[in-house]
Amino acid sequence: QILTAALNWHVSILNNGSESVPEAWWPKVQEFEKKMGYRFRLVRFSHPDRLNSGGTLMFDMDWENGGVAPCYLNYKLALRFRNISTGGSWEIPVDADVTAWLPGAVPLQASVILPGDMPSGEYKIDAALLDPVSGKPAIRLANEGLGEDGWYGLSNIKVR
Repeated sequence: QILTAALNWHVSILNNGSESVPEAWWPKVQEFEKKMGYRFRLVRFSHPDRLNSGGTLMFDMDWENGGVAPCYLNYKLALRFRNISTGGSWEIPVDADVTAWLPGAVPLQASVILPGDMPSGEYKIDAALLDPVSGKPAIRLANEGLGEDGWYGLSNIKVR
């Protein structure tokens, strides 16, 4: 009852002291932890398969906040384009306010402008939610595909 009430009150933080929870209750506490706060998952990412260097990439994302509360710190959504042949990469911020991503479905239509100096080739597109101060990936998504560097691989695109 207590855990259900906490979720109804949009709990974001729990400090339980691990030794104070009886071992038999741990499965319920772990399920509770998956629902408290925010839990972002990228459901769909669609974009054209080709684009000119310096062009505008328009894309659609469907996100889901599977938690019971919004995120209170405005982490920065970014896409990274990694050239498959050369390894060169470009990080481009996306205009999105994650503090507005309330529980439930979160559709996002956005665009980014590719740098004009991107060489032609095939690129992997990665995504991350970056710490606004350090600029490093900060949020683990409820998705597979997490790289060692904290970015999530999404798809490929050809740049001409």
